[in-house]
Amino acid sequence: MVHEREIVIISLDMDDKESDAKRKRMKERSLTGFESSDIDKRADAFISNFRIQLKIQSEESIKCYNKMKARGA
Repeated sequence: MVHEREIVIISLDMDDKESDAKRKRMKERSLTGFESSDIDKRADAFISNFRIQLKIQSEESIKCYNKMKARGA
């Protein structure tokens, strides 16, 4: 969040040409080194990991519920 605010402040202090050049450099930097296939692989891995974590949490919740039922609570 802080970085976004700094970027806005910096761009407000520059004239239009400087601001456009700054935005272009920032965009180029953010895209450099990341091909779309790399991003897709990272997204797929994140989604897969997220689903695994949901499954684990669900199984743990069911175990806790069954233990509670067994105690008679």
